[in-house]
Parts: sequence; structure tokens; C-alpha cells
Amino acid sequence: MTATVIGRDPGELTVKLTTGADFEAELVYQVNGVTTSWPGGTVLTILFEGGIVFTATIAAATATFAVDKAIVDTVPLVGNARVIYTNGTIDRVLFLGRGYRRG
Repeated sequence: MTATVIGRDPGELTVKLTTGADFEAELVYQVNGVTTSWPGGTVLTILFEGGIVFTATIAAATATFAVDKAIVDTVPLVGNARVIYTNGTIDRVLFLGRGYRRG
């Protein structure tokens, strides 16, 4: 019998945070190498261990995370992190890895 692999393998993720500093990052959506607007209704979040969530603001093809240092400072020094895509009834983990806060 032939082996079959089904499902999605999330991309690797490392989130670097600094105690006492705001966090800013952008994700640009591309389809086959072409920059394309995120589908209407898309919500992107970074979920950290301990339940802390950063939510992106989406404009066209760019999802921007802009988080105040008061929230950044609540993220564990080291822990699991994931970027979650939600749109209607679709929930996907796009990236999976670790978050690090230092300083």
C-alpha cells in the first residue's frame, strides 16, 4: 500500500519581542508569488502560550500587528506561538513555533 500524507503543515514561526518596547510586524499575502488582497472577512491573530493574543489590522494585502509594550510585557519570556487565520467558518494555523521576549 502506498503512503499518503494529507493536511497542512504550518510554516515555521519565531516571534521576537523586547520587554518595554512596542511590537510591530507585517504579513503580506501572496498567491503564487503575486501580492493579493487578503480575502474579505479575514482575521489574523498571533496566539501566545498563556492565551495572550495580538490581532492584526488588515488593509488590502498587508496585515499589520501593532501592539503596545504594556501588552507585549505580558507575553511569557519563552513559549509556544502560532499565527491563526480565521475567515467565517475557516480556521487555519498558518505558522507555528516559539515566541521569545527578552530585555
